[in-house]
Amino acid sequence: MRAAPSGRETLAALAVYLCFAVILTLPALASPVPVFLGDTKTDLWKHVWGHWWVAGSIQQHLAWPLMTRLQSFPWGGTLFVIDPFNCLLSATVLAPFSRPTAFNLMVIVQLVFSAWAAWRLACHVTGDAAASLAAGTVFAFSAWQLSYSVASGVSETLGLACIPLTALFALRSIDAPGIKYPMLAGGALVLAGLNSWYLLLFSCLLTAILLLAAGLVGKPGSWLPRPDRSIWSRAFLTLMFAFVGLFPMAVRFADSFDATTSLEPPVDQRVAFTTTMERQLDFFTLSDFFTPGKSNLRVVNVVERLMQTPYLGLLALLLAAWAVARKAPGALVWLAAGCLFMSLSLGPSVALTPDWQSVAAVNFPFLALHTVLGFWLI
Repeated sequence: MRAAPSGRETLAALAVYLCFAVILTLPALASPVPVFLGDTKTDLWKHVWGHWWVAGSIQQHLAWPLMTRLQSFPWGGTLFVIDPFNCLLSATVLAPFSRPTAFNLMVIVQLVFSAWAAWRLACHVTGDAAASLAAGTVFAFSAWQLSYSVASGVSETLGLACIPLTALFALRSIDAPGIKYPMLAGGALVLAGLNSWYLLLFSCLLTAILLLAAGLVGKPGSWLPRPDRSIWSRAFLTLMFAFVGLFPMAVRFADSFDATTSLEPPVDQRVAFTTTMERQLDFFTLSDFFTPGKSNLRVVNVVERLMQTPYLGLLALLLAAWAVARKAPGALVWLAAGCLFMSLSLGPSVALTPDWQSVAAVNFPFLALHTVLGFWLI
């Protein structure tokens, strides 16, 4: 097992990423009047309201709110926020600040945390703390993250740290016996679920790739010719810890949908979905892939459905390919994982269109999951 980076290296990495985050968000931070980071024409106000609602309930009643009369007044209904982790930040660490300041600080904290987590994973894989700074930068400050999560104000997608953290603890569980690292990996999956169910899916997917490679081929760091069969028991422990941590929230989440007073529209799984490819080719305009942010109406529309600015992701894949060319140990599995995630972000996509609902841009690898019980909630 590679040694963890020193405290000085960790502080240096955090300082670098904090500088990046502050510089990228400086227009909002330096504004003479309170402003929120995010586009007011998207989901920003939903998240700001959700953070305020949950924080108020926790601070006043020490309880997580599930019912509100502030929407659909005077009847109200059941509601569960989409990003519980950010709500917890607003209710605790960021409670002393005004709502705009708390939201902006939450964005900065999530960006720095995501960059640090990716840096920490890269340190484990490469053993080079300085070179790993590039990994954290590419991961946390990518064009998609800045245009979708930050510029659009879609705060549930800010918590990317859970993905590299899950992978890091899963890799360390390969080298270290016991339940410490499976427990930490399970905790990272719980963190993913508290941020967004989407991130939980991606965390599970990346970790499955790494553990499958180790279980069938050998350890990703050395590519031993003999597979490590003990991986399966550790993977099972990881899933069990994650299940125990997420089950209570998942039950509450499902109840908020199933209740007759739910503020979310009911979803009838008996309705047959039909798949079409209409308008999907329109997603693949090359110029959009090199257009950061929301520079035109097309990007405003498309960025809500597909990751249309992954050129930093392309850079990361090229770096992985270069590592393979240099015969760096274990680089091939990262290149394969990067290509898979690239395919998930680019499509091809289908549109699921019942008579009463339109769900656009569901990527093919995830389409089969619609047959899994409860996936429609995600």
